[in-house]
Amino acid sequence: MVEEVTEEPAPEVEVPQVREKKDIKMDFTERKFANLPARESHFKEAPYPKSKKIDKKADDVYIDIEDKDPLWLKDKGDHFYERNDYHSALNAYSKSIENDKEFLMSRLNRATTFIRMRWFPAAVDECDDIEKMVNAIPEKERQEDQDYYLKMLARSFLKRGAAQAWLSQFDAAVSDFKKAMEFKGLYSEKEIEAMQRDIDAILLRKESQELKLEGDILFARNMLDESLAMYEKSLEKDPHNEYAMSNIGVIYLKRQSYEECLEFSTRALHVIELFQSDTKEFHRENTLEIKLLQRRAKCYEVKGKYELAKEDLDRAFMLDRENPAVRQMRKTIQDKLDTISFEEYRKLGDLALKEKDFERALIEYDKCLRITRKATTLDNVAIYVNRIACLLSQ
Repeated sequence: MVEEVTEEPAPEVEVPQVREKKDIKMDFTERKFANLPARESHFKEAPYPKSKKIDKKADDVYIDIEDKDPLWLKDKGDHFYERNDYHSALNAYSKSIENDKEFLMSRLNRATTFIRMRWFPAAVDECDDIEKMVNAIPEKERQEDQDYYLKMLARSFLKRGAAQAWLSQFDAAVSDFKKAMEFKGLYSEKEIEAMQRDIDAILLRKESQELKLEGDILFARNMLDESLAMYEKSLEKDPHNEYAMSNIGVIYLKRQSYEECLEFSTRALHVIELFQSDTKEFHRENTLEIKLLQRRAKCYEVKGKYELAKEDLDRAFMLDRENPAVRQMRKTIQDKLDTISFEEYRKLGDLALKEKDFERALIEYDKCLRITRKATTLDNVAIYVNRIACLLSQ
C-alpha cells in the first residue's frame, strides 16, 4: 500500500517596495588638458612644464622627445636615480632644466642627486634657485597651484638644510629645518619628529665642533694634556666626531703611544666609511681620510706589521696619487717588504743548494732577482754566484 505524501505550502516571499525616483549627480575629475586623459584623482596635477609644446627650430631636422621633452627627461632621471646611477640621473635632470629652466621638480630632484653625490655646495645653490623662482611667481599664479609650490618650498628647505649640515653650516641648517617643519600639512607627525631629531643632532655636532676647535688652539700651544681633555669632551657631545678622534690619535702618536693612536685612527676611519660607503666614488674632499691612513700605517710600521701598513698606504695612494708624502712612505714600506721577501727566498735557495736540490734552489734565487732587479749589489752578486753553482752541478 502506497502512503500518500503531502507537501507543505511554501512561505510567502515579501516583495520589497519600489524605490523612489531620484536624480543622482555624478562629478567627474577635472580635465586639466583637453587633449590628455584626466588622472583618477581628486587633486589637481602639478603645473605642467611650460615647454611641453616643443618648438621646432629652423635647423632641426626632426624633434626627438629624448632630447627636448623636459618631463620625459625628468622621468628618465628618476629611473637612473632609483638604480643608483647618479651620473646619468644628473645628466638627465640637467638636460630637462636646459629645456625648461622653470621646471621646479627637475631642479629639486637634481638637488637630491647632488646630495647623494656629496656635491653639497651645488645642492645648496640649487635649492636657493628654487626658493627664488617660487617667490618670483606672481601671487595669482601661485594661488592656482598653491599646494604644489608650497611642497616645492618645503622640500627645498629640507634638502638645503641637510646639505648645509654636511658643510658644517649648523645655524643655517637648523633654520632651514625649522622652516620645513612649519609646513605641517605636508609632512606627517613622524616626519616632523624625525626633523626635530635631526635638529638636535645638528646642535650637538655644533657644540662638539666648538669644543674641538678649543682643543685645536690648545694643541697649537703644545698643551697636549689640556687639548686631549677638550677633544674627549667633544666626543662626549658627539661620539661620532671623526675630527676629534683623529686629533686624539695625533696626540698619542706624538707621545709614541702607538696602540692608542691605532685605536682612535681606526675608529675615525670607521665613521668615515660608515657614512660614505655608498657614495665613496663621489667624495672629493678626502684629506682627513688620507691623514688617518698615513697615521695608522705609521703605527703598523712601528709594530712591524708591514703588510697592513702597505694596505693603508695603497688606499691613500688611490685617493690621491700625487700626494708626495704618501708616495714616499709607500715606497719605504715596499722596500722593507722587498728586503724581507728577498732574505726569505735567499734562505730557502741556500737550503735547497745545501740539500743539492738545484732545481728548487734556482727557483728561489730567481724570485730574489725579480725583487731587486739590480745586478750591481753585493747581495745580487752572491745570488748570481749561487745560480752558477746550481747550473754547473746539474
